[in-house]
Amino acid sequence: PLLATSSASVGQVITERQIANMPMNGRTPLVLAQLAFGVIPSNDPRFYRPFDDGGPSGFSMGGAPNRSNELLLDGAPDASVGNGMGFSPPVDAVEEVKVESFQADAAYGHTGGGTVNMVTKAGTNSFHGTAYNFNQVSATAATLFFTNRAGLKKNPAIYNQWGTSAGGPIVIPKLLNGKNRLFFFFAYEGISQKLPRATSTTTPTAAQRNGDFSQLLAFNSSHQLYDPFSGVREGARVRRTPFAGNILPASRISPIGKNILTYYDAPNQPGRADGRDNFFVGAVGEFNTFDAEMGRLDYNISSKHKLFFAFRHNDRLLNNGTTFSNNATGS
Repeated sequence: PLLATSSASVGQVITERQIANMPMNGRTPLVLAQLAFGVIPSNDPRFYRPFDDGGPSGFSMGGAPNRSNELLLDGAPDASVGNGMGFSPPVDAVEEVKVESFQADAAYGHTGGGTVNMVTKAGTNSFHGTAYNFNQVSATAATLFFTNRAGLKKNPAIYNQWGTSAGGPIVIPKLLNGKNRLFFFFAYEGISQKLPRATSTTTPTAAQRNGDFSQLLAFNSSHQLYDPFSGVREGARVRRTPFAGNILPASRISPIGKNILTYYDAPNQPGRADGRDNFFVGAVGEFNTFDAEMGRLDYNISSKHKLFFAFRHNDRLLNNGTTFSNNATGS
């Protein structure tokens, strides 16, 4: 029909067939909501991975502010801090994505914009399963522009996303035949990623590692270093003695500090006049390992009454900002 008279809600459903056949950035089902009418994406599309809570949920619906929408999974709230995405089910576990840019139904709320409900699959009378692996490797990736400009080699860039799903009736020979009544569905997904960075930072020079900061003093007198143990109170102020020539005595250099400096690479480019940005970072800047599991049990009590139990879990370990490919920097 050209006109829907039964409801004032406006939206559309992304079907199972569309989910299975459409290319999907990061294989994150919530991204499909951005294809519906009345939805305008507003986030950086680089960060649409299943563990990027803010990226896939960064859209405006029906003219409302960004990320002011209600996100649901099987009808239950699925929002994280800042109204981002709470849990991203694997693609093979999603039956449909229902998008309503204007929701007038009293069954919904908690939104200044629209509603997106991701509905997961249930088991059927037949056993079905899937297995997949999507892999991007360095051999097929280009060298980063600034890495190439610095004359450095291409660094590892890997994105590997794999998973499996299975569903069907629960059958225990001679004890239980769950056909038409009791079903299970389970899905698992894992991700391993190495993401290179191309940026500049500052690292100590050979002279600075030995306590010689005279080059900084020659650039600007504001770089004068003072002896922290020489403080003398003068009224409301404390006066300290400057290190002559901006050179630290060898006896004042901590052996622990010198050992820590062994984890910092030497400068590999001239940098600015004040010595900053003398190290080009072309190493792997971000490591991600991620896994997600979800499952559900469906029980048909009668033709009119149905019950299901669902669980979901995901875990992400991020090692970020490893400037020198070790733990000297990062989080």
